[in-house]
Amino acid sequence: MNMAKKDIKRNPAAEKIADLILNNYDVQNAKDVNEALKDVFGPIFEKMLNAEMDAHLGYDKSSSEPKETENRRNGYGEKTIHGSFGETTIAVPRDREGSLSPSQYLSTRRMFQRLKERFWRCMPEA
Repeated sequence: MNMAKKDIKRNPAAEKIADLILNNYDVQNAKDVNEALKDVFGPIFEKMLNAEMDAHLGYDKSSSEPKETENRRNGYGEKTIHGSFGETTIAVPRDREGSLSPSQYLSTRRMFQRLKERFWRCMPEA
């Protein structure tokens, strides 16, 4: 009986992410994959929050253009986020007026679950 590999359509970016994880982490089992994903989730959320800050302030962090607002970036705070993968600490951007409320992203368990599911789909089967 010929058991040919099914032609499963994968997102090429997901394949590259899987390769990066496998090449940079000692992945031997599902627990190791979960630990690697925990490392990856922090930077993903930090990038999302920084993009949200850009949109909130109306300019990119590295922009030298005149600003339409007096509100500016004001460093970072730390936040420990909890998800189905465990917990990880991230750097949360702050603005001078304290008017950005990123907690809507950080407290949504569905966001963690969707991201985790996307990563699991790109991981090779054992």
